[in-house]
Amino acid sequence: MTLLVIVAAWTDNAVLAADIALIQGAIMAVFLSISANARNLVLGETLENAAIRLQKLRIYSVAPATVLSWLLLIFVDVAVWLVACLLLRKVIEWLLEVPLAAHEKSNQLTFGLTYIVVNGLALLLLLLSVGIRPDWFKVLLAVWALLPAIFLFADNVSKWRAPFIPIGLQDFSPYFAGTVVVGATNYLFRVVLVFMAGKVLAGNLIAGFAVGAIVASLYTYALGPALIYHKQNQLDRVLGYQLCASLFIGVSLLVLTFINVLPQSHMIWAIGFSVIGAGLMVLAQHSRMCLIQLHKLPTVQRDVAFGVLLVGIVMPLMNILMPSLLVTLFFVSGLLSWIIYRCIPPHSAY
Repeated sequence: MTLLVIVAAWTDNAVLAADIALIQGAIMAVFLSISANARNLVLGETLENAAIRLQKLRIYSVAPATVLSWLLLIFVDVAVWLVACLLLRKVIEWLLEVPLAAHEKSNQLTFGLTYIVVNGLALLLLLLSVGIRPDWFKVLLAVWALLPAIFLFADNVSKWRAPFIPIGLQDFSPYFAGTVVVGATNYLFRVVLVFMAGKVLAGNLIAGFAVGAIVASLYTYALGPALIYHKQNQLDRVLGYQLCASLFIGVSLLVLTFINVLPQSHMIWAIGFSVIGAGLMVLAQHSRMCLIQLHKLPTVQRDVAFGVLLVGIVMPLMNILMPSLLVTLFFVSGLLSWIIYRCIPPHSAY
């Protein structure tokens, strides 16, 4: 969805970009809230029979979660067909997250690699349609939304029911608390930004932030848990290299924009700052995942601190003191998360 936001904004569809971002925020507020960092828990063997217990919980909760996501968007001015397609996509891939992690843990990588390739090709066609063939966008969006269902049914959902294994909701409650806060923060970030800046400007800003967000999300939800699980050597060095690369690319973009080589638009400024912020965000999320996956610790206190400071204090102050600073929001959030998750040792928060 994040790539859709970027492409929509780059093809002068700022309103569509803002609509997708708002829908994505509402969906994440619900589904991320009840994800309980599932992939980290499955790969890290944090709880006994975590995969089966988490998937059972997801099967039972998918219907109310879908309804709640829809209700969050009732009062938002977005197209119903767009909500339906993006929500359907999220529902199916959310049900697939635990099976994919279970396959990875069992070193059955063919299933996951096939999923990545097929969905990547479908997404590429969808992105091309935004700028080249807008009349195909709705059809391709529907196809992209339904595509993960093939893998869901191929995995045989019924095998996850396992009636003899109780869910044990109390074991997951600390992790649910953390993801509830993260989901709410993501949703409120978008809503507050649209309220402060308006749909068009917010759409351009969110598209700029999305460039850095893709890097951070790719590490947080795809590469990070796997690298930590497989205990890759020299991981700290790799993280250092990515930070240096982010700083170099981000600063270069800002300098080129400042000297008018690149257009001085809100989106370009936001991209430059978001790339720098992504380097800090990756370090922060790595530390967060290590707390969950290796140290077996929930992160709810840090998650609350980050959400309150960013949405409750930093964003309103920026808007009041100097609205032009909103282009730096992703960088500021990256810096804030780096301080909260990486600089504060575990014993200081627990």
